[in-house]
Amino acid sequence: MSLSALFDIGKSALISSQAALSVTANNVANVNTPGYSRQDVKLGSMAPQLVGGEWIGRGVNIVAIERNYNAFIDTQINNETSSQGMYDSKSSVLSQVEDIFNETQYGLSGAMQDFFNAWNEVAANPEERAQRVTLLESSGALASRFQSMNTRLLDLQQNINREIPVVVNDVNKIIKSIYDLNLQVTVTGGASDTLDQRDQMINRLAEYVSLNKFEDSIGRVTVIVEGKNLIEPNTYNTISAQAGTDGMYDVVMSDTGETLNLQNSSGGIIKGMLDLRDVELQNYRDNLDTLAYNLAVEVNTVHSGGYALDETTGRNFFTPPTTVTGAAGSLTVAISDPNLVAASSSPNELPGNNLQAQAISDLQSQALVSGSTFSDYYRSLVSQVGIDTASASRELGSSQSVLFQLKGKRDEFAGVSLDEEAVNIVRFQRSYEAAAKIIKVTEDLFNTIINM
Repeated sequence: MSLSALFDIGKSALISSQAALSVTANNVANVNTPGYSRQDVKLGSMAPQLVGGEWIGRGVNIVAIERNYNAFIDTQINNETSSQGMYDSKSSVLSQVEDIFNETQYGLSGAMQDFFNAWNEVAANPEERAQRVTLLESSGALASRFQSMNTRLLDLQQNINREIPVVVNDVNKIIKSIYDLNLQVTVTGGASDTLDQRDQMINRLAEYVSLNKFEDSIGRVTVIVEGKNLIEPNTYNTISAQAGTDGMYDVVMSDTGETLNLQNSSGGIIKGMLDLRDVELQNYRDNLDTLAYNLAVEVNTVHSGGYALDETTGRNFFTPPTTVTGAAGSLTVAISDPNLVAASSSPNELPGNNLQAQAISDLQSQALVSGSTFSDYYRSLVSQVGIDTASASRELGSSQSVLFQLKGKRDEFAGVSLDEEAVNIVRFQRSYEAAAKIIKVTEDLFNTIINM
């Protein structure tokens, strides 16, 4: 083997050791960088040459700089991030719904009890004006409570609806960033740092929408959401918030206007927002409407058959709701004059007859709303709110725990260990020094030959 070959061996060792030190230094520098994947230099011996009938090695070269990456764990993290995003959005809003149904401040149970107690007092003293005044006050308070609860639930729905275009805009920014990083992957041929940055952005996207992703041979990614390709190696699509006739936004594909059915997805902030707006909050409002409608209809039915102190009959106590939908928000007392309260069942027994007042008071114990009393029906609604809130909170905690464990597994596989990197620094430093020594010895041998 010639001295030049020996020099080449030392040079290859020097270059390889320097590259390994650079990669190790990059690992150390990014020990606290979120989403960074540890990189390893893979070295391989160069093809040997035949010298004197024996094959002698010709040094070392850099085979690859490998990124420690586990696609299965990464997919699990994305899926769990979507779940966390969905339950986080639900939990924060449902806690506000619990405040709306708080019996101390906003509940209906006390107001309904006061309402029926007032009718009982009128039945006990049908000739007294004071009890009739109290009844009208209690009735107005009950109607106001229905209206207030409906308004607050509607406000929550509208607040969520107004946030949808903002969230969609955030998603589009992330989509564009992923596409730009895809282009960088094309240029760099899949550089580890670029792939890490892109995977971080994909994980951010997963917080908003549940997704699937696929990589091609050089690492360019295709991202699919509900069957629609949002990102491809050479192009991308954005989404838009499109208002319907009711002012409520749907999420659609910007290019075709086709609805992106995120309600059917398994997770994501937008899924949580749509579920809250269109399902949970709407169900609570529908139940309030059902309660208000049945209360008004049943009370009106009995009251219209009774007689007021002026001997008139056929008068509704509440303004009759036209439909179940909207009944809670529009519930009002139809009379303001205490003398028009129809407590009597006969015009000939005024003012002492109390049968109609007692009949209305007795409504509270009858199963008139979906097989339940008014109070029981409302208690079941309050209970459902509590169950939904507790479920969202429990699922959020579970998702956070699973995500923490998954990130721990990822760190075990791809995270930087300063202890390991410290060992590598010493190892590659010694290798570098030894390579430099080979070159120095080779130089001395050249000088010796030249000076002979």
